Amino acid sequence: MERCLVIDNYALHAGGGASITNSDAIVTDCVFVGNEISEADGGGVLVKAGEQPIFTGCVFAGNRAYFGAGIGIGNFPEVTMIDCLFEGNVATGAGGAIEVGQEPSTLHLDNCTLVNNQSGGLAGHIMLGNQATFTMRDSILRGKCGVFAPVFVDASASADVDCCILEGGGAAFSGSGTLVYGPGNLDVDPLFCGSRPCGTTPYPTGDWTLDASSPAAPGASSCELVGAFPVACSATPVPEPLVHSTWGALKALYRGDRAR
Repeated sequence: MERCLVIDNYALHAGGGASITNSDAIVTDCVFVGNEISEADGGGVLVKAGEQPIFTGCVFAGNRAYFGAGIGIGNFPEVTMIDCLFEGNVATGAGGAIEVGQEPSTLHLDNCTLVNNQSGGLAGHIMLGNQATFTMRDSILRGKCGVFAPVFVDASASADVDCCILEGGGAAFSGSGTLVYGPGNLDVDPLFCGSRPCGTTPYPTGDWTLDASSPAAPGASSCELVGAFPVACSATPVPEPLVHSTWGALKALYRGDRAR
């Protein structure tokens, strides 16, 4: 599934935009926006049953569900998400962006950006439920839109996080599950080029590319690029290079009918 738009769809029970079951689906550069379910999980996408789907370069924005408004995961799959954006998804229960629950399931997030997601219960961004296994590398969690911690780790779940920029640092994680918090994590402003506050209409999405001086930029740390988007702006304009010339050459630029 490549370069598809999945917008404003509705389901009564699970998988408002798409449902992936028993499939090693490859989903690339797809946009899931404004999809909704009335109950259960997976407003944008539901992934269930064992297999290993991979999402690359996808956008999940403004989706709604009870659990896992962006994506809901359960019943044994191992899901990998690379260079994906989760913005402004809303769960009435838990897991504004992502919920990993039900029977043991695994999620890997690499170079993803999660901003301004929220829930009415646990976990503004990510809910790790029953026996969930979670790894996150080179990703950004930003925008605490509510009173709940961005990530909840159930007592039976485990999370391994490193080389990430996390608003709140270690305090971004609640729950009594196992947390491996790596030395490369930072609690700093990632300096987005065009960030937007909580509650902003999530699509078209904000500009989550990075300022040249961002701590998430390549070379700013040993972690290389952090987040889903590259450097694309600079708070300090780069001056034009100096050019050596002569007075005669400068005056020649203004000769003509209007110059004297």
